Amino acid sequence: MSNSRHIEPEDLLLYAMQLLSADEAANVELHLKHSPQLREELAKLQGDLATYAYTAEMHSPPAMARTRFIKRVSRERKPVPMLRPIVPPLQLPQAAQQAAQVASDSAGDTTASIGAYQRSSGGAQLFSFEKEVEKRSLMSRVVPWVGWAAAAALAVSTMQLYRQGEDLKSEIALDKSQIDQVSAEAASDRALRDALNDQGAMKVALRKPLAPVTPTGRTTYSAERGVLIFTATGLDPIDTFKVYELWIIPTNGGAPIPAGTFHPDAQGYANFALTNLPKGIEAKAFGITIENQGGAKTPTMPILMLGS
Repeated sequence: MSNSRHIEPEDLLLYAMQLLSADEAANVELHLKHSPQLREELAKLQGDLATYAYTAEMHSPPAMARTRFIKRVSRERKPVPMLRPIVPPLQLPQAAQQAAQVASDSAGDTTASIGAYQRSSGGAQLFSFEKEVEKRSLMSRVVPWVGWAAAAALAVSTMQLYRQGEDLKSEIALDKSQIDQVSAEAASDRALRDALNDQGAMKVALRKPLAPVTPTGRTTYSAERGVLIFTATGLDPIDTFKVYELWIIPTNGGAPIPAGTFHPDAQGYANFALTNLPKGIEAKAFGITIENQGGAKTPTMPILMLGS
């Protein structure tokens, strides 16, 4: 470094970072005592360095390197800040001394603040390092537990969402079942209405021959839709374990087809409707027999009521 009155900006920066040798630092201090502008530049550099130290992003070292570093620091002696030796001022002529005294008075506060900062910077750095080591040691114990707590909270939240999803699925399944039931009932009602309004449906009245009170049965049958509606009045009472059974006698000469069983009430009235009969079977006639409870596959003679 040059020993002239001029100090390079790089040298002043190295002095602020305490990276100069003792002789070089002494030379800079000599210039600082007689240059208010140089002291002002030094103060700005020290302020910038302090600001950078607070705003720089901290990066955690690897675990093994950090452990070795802490063990090494614990074995070493903690450095003690050293006071810099005071360099005696140069003996200047009387006129120069008076001018320097005026400049020194105007910049006294700035010089005092810079010296205080220099004396306290070493201890502040040591204190900051110790606090940082203690802070990171505490974080190394706390952070794993924070991770486990977050994982537990996530698990609880996931279980709640899963239960809510299962409850929603059950509600949707129940609603679908109810919708299917309503749809089936609506389809059955439409089939009965269409059969009643079908102009081509066969309507036959059945009577018991030579009976004092003639039993009457009425059938509405739609071969195309497979729908049959039957009503009867004046039927004779029968045994509890017996039933009346209605038969469809096909026009193609095939065997009679069972079309439902029924038991009349005390007044001899009965009615029922079927919507699931085989479709396309044209009926030649309808007959009614008495069968055992549960009905039969073939009619038991005699045929009590017949109509075509």
